[in-house]
Amino acid sequence: MEALGINGANLIFQIIAIVLLLFVLNRYAFPPILRILDERARLVRESLEAAEKARQDVIAAEARGTQELQAARVQAQEIVSRAREQSEQTVAQSRNAAREEAEKVRAQFEQQMASEQTRVREELRQEVADLAILAASRVVRRSLDEKQHRELIDETLREAVANQQAQQGRAAD
Repeated sequence: MEALGINGANLIFQIIAIVLLLFVLNRYAFPPILRILDERARLVRESLEAAEKARQDVIAAEARGTQELQAARVQAQEIVSRAREQSEQTVAQSRNAAREEAEKVRAQFEQQMASEQTRVREELRQEVADLAILAASRVVRRSLDEKQHRELIDETLREAVANQQAQQGRAAD
């Protein structure tokens, strides 16, 4: 071996040194290094698991957000629908109230018109009676020929028309 340039004592010493080095490394250096590597692998694995869990949480949150958004849209549509129904009901109630008020006013007007007609008819009856009495009293006071009779009728009618126009003027006031 010496011909190859290998020194036997040095070789044995180097083998013993390597074995001792491996023993010391195995006993004291490798366990902490392996522990650090295992710890690092565990941290990487946990980080990957946490990232996967976070990704799933994000997906679930997006799904929940989408569901909540759809629920909010449905709720908003319901609110709009209810508001529309309430406004339609309010409009219908207002129309009914206006219709009822118009009916009430119309009924009052018709009642006033009926009472006014009754009053006017009563006044007209009274006036006709007065005219008849007046005409009869004039006829009775004097004996009439046909010409006087016509004049008396014309005069009585003129007075009746004048009285009626005067009463209509007072009624209009």
